[in-house]
Amino acid sequence: MGQHNDEDFTDLGQLHEEPNCADIVRQLIWHFLEPVPPHLESNYLVEKIRGLAYAGRQAEGWFKVELLSYLAKAKTRGELTDFWPEVTYDWDVSRRRKCDFALRLNDAAQTMVGIEVKTAFVGKQGSRRLVRTPEGRWTVVQTAGQPWDLEYIRTEGAGHDGGVLRDVVRLCWSEGFDERVCLIYAYGEGVPSDPGEFVETLNVIGDNPPTRYSATIPNSWQGQTLFQGGEGFVQAFACWIRPKAPGNRAIATGFKPC
Repeated sequence: MGQHNDEDFTDLGQLHEEPNCADIVRQLIWHFLEPVPPHLESNYLVEKIRGLAYAGRQAEGWFKVELLSYLAKAKTRGELTDFWPEVTYDWDVSRRRKCDFALRLNDAAQTMVGIEVKTAFVGKQGSRRLVRTPEGRWTVVQTAGQPWDLEYIRTEGAGHDGGVLRDVVRLCWSEGFDERVCLIYAYGEGVPSDPGEFVETLNVIGDNPPTRYSATIPNSWQGQTLFQGGEGFVQAFACWIRPKAPGNRAIATGFKPC
């Protein structure tokens, strides 16, 4: 894997450039956002996500199961040489930290791609409790709960195990991937956030030690659709992550990817 200096990343940050994995990542984005066929009222995946939004729940595992099914079909079509879920990172001697998906593209370079997946429910994820009303009837009440948005899933990584920032650092530490991607699915009420602003915030951190990287969204790596009746949305986008010194773990001291 070649080394890069800061000058190399001036041109690499342009949105017109795409990595070798551009096609398969684009498919993983639009798999959940396909236009509704004429004979159906809605995309069945969008309807499932609509149910998650209504319930105000995270369901990252469900998204990963859908991705597994799609990747299996992509391998059958010859678009992938192989793929593996839950792959332990090469730098983790404890064997506990895992990359969500590793793909080997069916291209001349046999490109190895690491993909981390994140979901973001946009809204308030409160708790529910059974209570008896003054009339003696049982019902369910919900607390206001923690507000979730794209900013929350980014900053969560600063001190916890599940944030996007943590995933970016883990990908940057790995020497085994030629290309690195964070794939994000957001859904909920209101209006979708701007993925561009999300990436800009990531890059503010990436411009400084201890872990330096460049994050961009190539063309067609983002999309969104509204639920019927305008009750909410689902959007998907992917960040192309490039370490500014691939494989150089010394730059990551002070911010461990664990």
